[in-house]
Amino acid sequence: MKWRVVLEADSETGEWAVWCPELPGCVSCGETEEEALDNILKAIELYLEPSDLKEFVQRRKQQEIIELFGNFPCDEDYDYKKVRK
Repeated sequence: MKWRVVLEADSETGEWAVWCPELPGCVSCGETEEEALDNILKAIELYLEPSDLKEFVQRRKQQEIIELFGNFPCDEDYDYKKVRK
C-alpha cells in the first residue's frame, strides 16, 4: 500500500521534517531528505504494526479519565460531590 508523505525542509537548520497526513501522529525527521524518507518509512511500519489490544484498552481508559477530570471547573465553590453521584 502506498502512503502520501509531506516532506519539508527547515530553512534555519537545513534538516527535514516529514509526516503522513493519513496517519495522525506519524511523523519523523532527518538531517537529509533521504534520511527523513527512510525514517518515515520506519515510522509508518511501526504505526501500522498490530498492537496488543489489552494495552490499547488500558491507554483508552487512561485517556477517558484524563478527559473526565479535565472537564471539572476550576472554581473553589464548585460542589464536586454532586458530579460524582
